[in-house]
Amino acid sequence: MASATRHEPVRASGWTPQEQYVVLAHLRGLLGAALAYTGDDRQAESLVRDTLGSASARPMDVDEPGVWLHARLWTSFQERAGGDGAGDGVADPEPARTLGEALAALPAPSRAAVHLVDVEGLSYRQLAQVLGASTAEAAALLHGARRRLIAAMSAGGRRPTEAAS
Repeated sequence: MASATRHEPVRASGWTPQEQYVVLAHLRGLLGAALAYTGDDRQAESLVRDTLGSASARPMDVDEPGVWLHARLWTSFQERAGGDGAGDGVADPEPARTLGEALAALPAPSRAAVHLVDVEGLSYRQLAQVLGASTAEAAALLHGARRRLIAAMSAGGRRPTEAAS
Protein backbone atom coordinates (compact mmCIF):
# COMPACT_ATOMS: atom_id res chain seq x y z
CA MET A 1 0.00 0.00 0.00
CA ALA A 2 1.60 3.19 -1.14
CA SER A 3 1.82 5.76 1.62
CA ALA A 4 1.16 8.62 -0.79
CA THR A 5 -2.31 7.28 -1.56
CA ARG A 6 -3.17 6.44 2.05
CA HIS A 7 -3.73 10.05 3.12
CA GLU A 8 -5.27 11.27 -0.12
CA PRO A 9 -8.93 10.62 0.85
CA VAL A 10 -8.37 12.37 4.16
CA ARG A 11 -6.87 15.52 2.67
CA ALA A 12 -9.39 15.66 -0.16
CA SER A 13 -12.39 15.27 2.16
CA GLY A 14 -14.75 17.83 3.55
CA TRP A 15 -13.55 17.18 7.09
CA THR A 16 -12.22 19.85 9.39
CA PRO A 17 -8.50 19.70 10.26
CA GLN A 18 -9.40 18.23 13.66
CA GLU A 19 -11.51 15.50 12.03
CA GLN A 20 -8.69 14.79 9.57
CA TYR A 21 -6.34 14.29 12.53
CA VAL A 22 -8.82 11.85 14.10
CA VAL A 23 -9.13 9.90 10.83
CA LEU A 24 -5.35 9.72 10.43
CA ALA A 25 -5.04 8.45 14.01
CA HIS A 26 -7.40 5.56 13.13
CA LEU A 27 -6.16 4.90 9.60
CA ARG A 28 -3.84 2.02 10.47
CA GLY A 29 -6.63 0.23 12.33
CA LEU A 30 -9.06 0.81 9.48
CA LEU A 31 -6.60 -0.62 6.97
CA GLY A 32 -5.97 -3.62 9.21
CA ALA A 33 -9.69 -4.24 9.63
CA ALA A 34 -10.30 -3.88 5.88
CA LEU A 35 -7.52 -6.38 5.20
CA ALA A 36 -9.08 -8.78 7.70
CA TYR A 37 -12.44 -8.40 5.93
CA THR A 38 -11.22 -8.67 2.34
CA GLY A 39 -8.02 -10.71 2.57
CA ASP A 40 -6.43 -8.58 -0.17
CA ASP A 41 -4.23 -5.46 0.14
CA ARG A 42 -5.65 -3.66 -2.90
CA GLN A 43 -9.26 -4.42 -2.01
CA ALA A 44 -8.60 -3.31 1.56
CA GLU A 45 -7.09 0.00 0.48
CA SER A 46 -9.94 0.58 -1.96
CA LEU A 47 -12.50 -0.22 0.73
CA VAL A 48 -10.91 2.26 3.15
CA ARG A 49 -10.65 4.94 0.45
CA ASP A 50 -14.33 4.52 -0.50
CA THR A 51 -15.40 4.43 3.15
CA LEU A 52 -13.55 7.62 4.01
CA GLY A 53 -14.91 9.32 0.91
CA SER A 54 -18.52 8.53 1.80
CA ALA A 55 -18.05 9.03 5.55
CA SER A 56 -16.75 12.57 5.09
CA ALA A 57 -20.27 13.61 4.02
CA ARG A 58 -21.71 12.55 7.39
CA PRO A 59 -21.27 14.14 10.81
CA MET A 60 -18.56 12.34 12.79
CA ASP A 61 -19.39 10.84 16.18
CA VAL A 62 -17.11 12.90 18.40
CA ASP A 63 -17.60 10.66 21.44
CA GLU A 64 -16.31 7.48 19.79
CA PRO A 65 -14.87 8.39 16.40
CA GLY A 66 -12.94 5.11 16.05
CA VAL A 67 -16.06 3.05 16.57
CA TRP A 68 -17.95 5.33 14.17
CA LEU A 69 -15.25 4.92 11.49
CA HIS A 70 -15.16 1.14 11.94
CA ALA A 71 -18.96 1.02 11.67
CA ARG A 72 -18.79 2.98 8.39
CA LEU A 73 -16.09 0.56 7.17
CA TRP A 74 -18.15 -2.51 8.09
CA THR A 75 -21.22 -1.04 6.36
CA SER A 76 -19.19 -0.32 3.22
CA PHE A 77 -17.82 -3.86 3.25
CA GLN A 78 -21.33 -5.28 3.65
CA GLU A 79 -22.59 -3.20 0.74
CA ARG A 80 -19.74 -4.42 -1.45
CA ALA A 81 -20.36 -8.00 -0.39
CA GLY A 82 -23.97 -7.62 -1.49
CA GLY A 83 -25.58 -8.60 1.78
CA ASP A 84 -25.27 -8.72 5.48
CA GLY A 85 -22.13 -10.85 5.46
CA ALA A 86 -23.95 -13.64 7.19
CA GLY A 87 -23.02 -17.16 6.34
CA ASP A 88 -21.42 -17.75 9.69
CA GLY A 89 -22.35 -21.41 9.56
CA VAL A 90 -21.17 -23.88 12.13
CA ALA A 91 -19.43 -26.27 9.76
CA ASP A 92 -16.45 -28.19 11.07
CA PRO A 93 -13.32 -26.10 10.67
CA GLU A 94 -10.69 -27.13 8.18
CA PRO A 95 -7.30 -27.95 9.69
CA ALA A 96 -5.05 -24.90 9.62
CA ARG A 97 -1.27 -24.73 9.77
CA THR A 98 -1.19 -21.07 10.74
CA LEU A 99 -3.44 -18.67 12.59
CA GLY A 100 -3.65 -16.62 9.38
CA GLU A 101 -5.10 -19.62 7.52
CA ALA A 102 -7.59 -20.23 10.32
CA LEU A 103 -8.66 -16.57 10.33
CA ALA A 104 -9.01 -16.48 6.54
CA ALA A 105 -11.32 -19.50 6.68
CA LEU A 106 -13.76 -17.72 9.01
CA PRO A 107 -16.80 -15.97 7.54
CA ALA A 108 -16.49 -12.18 7.33
CA PRO A 109 -18.52 -11.36 10.47
CA SER A 110 -16.38 -13.72 12.54
CA ARG A 111 -13.14 -12.28 11.09
CA ALA A 112 -14.45 -8.81 11.86
CA ALA A 113 -15.30 -9.72 15.45
CA VAL A 114 -11.89 -11.27 16.13
CA HIS A 115 -9.99 -8.42 14.49
CA LEU A 116 -11.94 -5.60 16.11
CA VAL A 117 -11.81 -7.00 19.64
CA ASP A 118 -8.53 -8.91 19.73
CA VAL A 119 -6.44 -6.64 17.50
CA GLU A 120 -8.08 -3.20 17.64
CA GLY A 121 -9.12 -3.52 21.29
CA LEU A 122 -12.80 -2.66 20.92
CA SER A 123 -15.13 -3.66 23.74
CA TYR A 124 -18.06 -6.01 23.16
CA ARG A 125 -20.39 -3.00 23.27
CA GLN A 126 -18.31 -1.21 20.63
CA LEU A 127 -18.19 -4.37 18.50
CA ALA A 128 -21.98 -4.52 18.68
CA GLN A 129 -22.18 -0.90 17.52
CA VAL A 130 -19.90 -1.58 14.56
CA LEU A 131 -21.79 -4.69 13.49
CA GLY A 132 -25.24 -3.26 14.18
CA ALA A 133 -26.06 -6.07 16.60
CA SER A 134 -26.86 -6.43 20.27
CA THR A 135 -24.02 -6.85 22.72
CA ALA A 136 -25.13 -10.43 23.37
CA GLU A 137 -25.11 -11.22 19.64
CA ALA A 138 -21.67 -9.67 19.23
CA ALA A 139 -20.31 -11.62 22.21
CA ALA A 140 -21.79 -14.86 20.88
CA LEU A 141 -20.28 -14.21 17.44
CA LEU A 142 -16.85 -13.56 18.95
CA HIS A 143 -17.06 -16.62 21.20
CA GLY A 144 -18.01 -18.82 18.23
CA ALA A 145 -15.21 -17.36 16.12
CA ARG A 146 -12.63 -18.00 18.82
CA ARG A 147 -13.87 -21.58 19.28
CA ARG A 148 -13.59 -22.17 15.54
CA LEU A 149 -10.05 -20.76 15.53
CA ILE A 150 -9.03 -23.06 18.37
CA ALA A 151 -10.64 -26.05 16.64
CA ALA A 152 -8.97 -25.24 13.31
CA MET A 153 -5.56 -24.86 14.93
CA SER A 154 -6.04 -28.05 16.95
CA ALA A 155 -7.14 -29.95 13.83
CA GLY A 156 -4.00 -28.67 12.12
CA GLY A 157 -1.87 -30.32 14.80
CA ARG A 158 -1.11 -27.19 16.85
CA ARG A 159 -2.17 -26.29 20.34
CA PRO A 160 -3.79 -22.85 20.61
CA THR A 161 -0.86 -21.56 22.69
CA GLU A 162 1.49 -22.42 19.82
CA ALA A 163 -0.61 -20.39 17.37
CA ALA A 164 0.72 -17.10 18.70
CA SER A 165 4.36 -18.03 18.29
